[in-house]
Amino acid sequence: MEATFAEKGLFILPVGGCGSLLAWLNFDLFSKLNEPWFILIDSDKGTDEAKQSQRHLHRIRAKYPWMQAHIHATFKREIENYLVFKEGKKTHVFAPYEDVKQHMYDLMQQRHQSWSKDKTASKLMEQMDLADLQDYYEKDGQKHRELVEYFLQIDHFIDGLA
Repeated sequence: MEATFAEKGLFILPVGGCGSLLAWLNFDLFSKLNEPWFILIDSDKGTDEAKQSQRHLHRIRAKYPWMQAHIHATFKREIENYLVFKEGKKTHVFAPYEDVKQHMYDLMQQRHQSWSKDKTASKLMEQMDLADLQDYYEKDGQKHRELVEYFLQIDHFIDGLA
């Protein structure tokens, strides 16, 4: 049986939006953490924040060039775009750059149900299974499963630390 990330000693540190990432860079918290790290942030494609996120990632890559293979932004807009909304036997898959938080909030408002935008990812994940992560996209004529590929990269990264 394969070890879980937790069993391998992986600690996931949600740092919030790209503004928080900038604080990590400015205060050199990546080095001060004194632990190996791997960054996966939302690309924010299709939003006003997209260019800012790319600038922050560029600065991090420039400051830590030896960590290039461990600094990534999602292909899709944000992590919510990889999730699905399951309702009975129906499954709704979101478009790559759709504002999923707003979509779900609007849908629940129409139904007179409460919905917290900040909890969209966790609420959607509660209803998902591994088969729902069929997050294929095409790049350079090749099909990719981005989240699976990132999880495998992280797993390989952790294995290399032992």
